[in-house]
Amino acid sequence: MKRRLLCSLMLMFIALTAAPALADLGPTEPGPASRPVSVPPGPAFLGPGGILPPGTVALVAKADGELSFFPSLFVGWRVGIGGHVDLGLEAGGLHTAAVGRLHVKARLWESMDHRWFLGLRLRAEVKRHEQDFGDAFDIDDWGVTLIPELSVGLRLGQTLRHAVYYAAYYYYDIDFRSDRGVEHYLMPVMLGYEHRLRGGFHLGGDVGLLMQLFKAETAGDVFPRMRVFAAYVF
Repeated sequence: MKRRLLCSLMLMFIALTAAPALADLGPTEPGPASRPVSVPPGPAFLGPGGILPPGTVALVAKADGELSFFPSLFVGWRVGIGGHVDLGLEAGGLHTAAVGRLHVKARLWESMDHRWFLGLRLRAEVKRHEQDFGDAFDIDDWGVTLIPELSVGLRLGQTLRHAVYYAAYYYYDIDFRSDRGVEHYLMPVMLGYEHRLRGGFHLGGDVGLLMQLFKAETAGDVFPRMRVFAAYVF
């Protein structure tokens, strides 16, 4: 069951990622100023409000409260590929957790004026997380996670230096130990903002609500998530 679900998620993501690139091979609009139907990539954004243009590289640092109620620190690297995808690697954690992360984000659609953006991201992680919350509960994770995320971004300002975005994702947590089973989480709403500063610097942050599913003790409980990030794009 786990393998079938994993394969289905990967095939869905590959199909959605490849679709925009294949559109470039299709017909062009008629007329003397004929050009490909697909829209060229817009300005660079690191968060869910966009992707990196082709050949663009970014160094990223972030504080992310997804793993616990206080932020873990991450550093990473991203590169834009072909105008439809950006790829990245991240590593981080805190004294209770360590995570290695692969990031792949695809541009599904973008408006002609580059103000609206629709994207799909897949995070694949290996993590070790031990944390005691006293009488409430404790965390003991050692495994991999798969997180597909759908996002909508709106770029603002005359030079599109601001982006506000909405994102939602499903968090599929697979423990290496067979007796631990699989845990499911849902982030139905995450709202954020990113600012492209001059000189290639970016600042952003977002907040959301994460809930656990299908677990009797904590099903339906809501956990806040907060994240801030900074990046240099060159």
